[in-house]
Amino acid sequence: MKRSSLLCLPRDYDFYSILIPVQGIIKKWRDKYLYAELVKRHPCFSDSCCYDSRLRISRQGIFADVVVMQKFRLAEYKNENHRKPIYIEERKGDVFFCEKMPLAVYLAAGLLVMVFVCGLMRRGMLAKTAGKTAATQAISATTEFVGDKPQFQTQSAAAHFLLFAAQNDAQLYSFSWQTEGFTEWFSAGIKNVYPQVLSNEFPDASFSAVSYKNEIPSFTVEIIQRVQNAKVNGSSISSDFIVNVRNMLRENGAVIQEESVSPYGLKILIPQDKNQGQIVKKLFSKICEQELIVQSVAVSHVGQGLCVSVYFADEGIDFSNQLCRTLMNNEKLFVEKNETVRPAVVEKKTALQKPLDSHAVEIPIGKLIKKDGTVIWFFKDEKGKITQRQEEE
Repeated sequence: MKRSSLLCLPRDYDFYSILIPVQGIIKKWRDKYLYAELVKRHPCFSDSCCYDSRLRISRQGIFADVVVMQKFRLAEYKNENHRKPIYIEERKGDVFFCEKMPLAVYLAAGLLVMVFVCGLMRRGMLAKTAGKTAATQAISATTEFVGDKPQFQTQSAAAHFLLFAAQNDAQLYSFSWQTEGFTEWFSAGIKNVYPQVLSNEFPDASFSAVSYKNEIPSFTVEIIQRVQNAKVNGSSISSDFIVNVRNMLRENGAVIQEESVSPYGLKILIPQDKNQGQIVKKLFSKICEQELIVQSVAVSHVGQGLCVSVYFADEGIDFSNQLCRTLMNNEKLFVEKNETVRPAVVEKKTALQKPLDSHAVEIPIGKLIKKDGTVIWFFKDEKGKITQRQEEE
């Protein structure tokens, strides 16, 4: 480590060693290849990240040692240390703010290319037809990365998924969504539908193994996509909005479990005996009215009820409003069909509900249970007269 270099803390960067084809000595080609590889390897790799790479020759081939950092973190190093090169332990060398590449790397790469070309020429001289076939396969292998180039989407995959699930009469027992830079990620636990139905509509989705309960399939779905959408600034969260949301939740029986200050967010629990779908609808309706930017959403069934968490941001992609409106209009996806809210039964005295004579002897002969849970008992007295009395189950 040079005295003029600054040691970078391990928590501030991620290090990758990536094997690249021979064309990697060309910087323009190498940058495209490394970008495609980092999208697949680095979690939430987006425009908020930056990277620096150095070529390394070994017996296994040409490697690019890549260091990935958040742009704001790199800016802190730049401002505090006046553009000093940053020393990385794994790389055993400097990165960022030092543009020179060792001459030995170019010489070794050139020598490797010459050996590669000579080998192809020798193979072509020995077997011309076989040489052409091998060359074709080599070209296909070295250009394979073009197909892995990330495709940018203009629609929210999560909103599309929720609409598709509602159309197929599916139910969700969990849903988690978030954005980071220009990357959208969501995971959902879904039942009452088969993976084959979803795979045709979402070819890039990842599916877990399918489990069955009472012959009903359930599994999880995960989708990560890069989005091409302009960032928008959301409305500021006012104290009136926070107060209105708190009052609405308490009036409807929801319990606020957690609140964050900056950025604002909240986590609530909706008990099982409350109208869960209606509360979810009202919550996201208020968010849409204020045109707020949501950074993450999570909805899941827990033992005590339905847990919902929403966290906001000052700016983000405008998929946020689209997702909130979809959640607002499809709140029934999260309500268990066999756990719908049962209306309270109010007993009303009728002509059939006469006060019983304390001295009369009645023998129960049967009962009738209605759909709303009301139970009607039938009695027979000593004279053979049949009476009925209504009560709750």
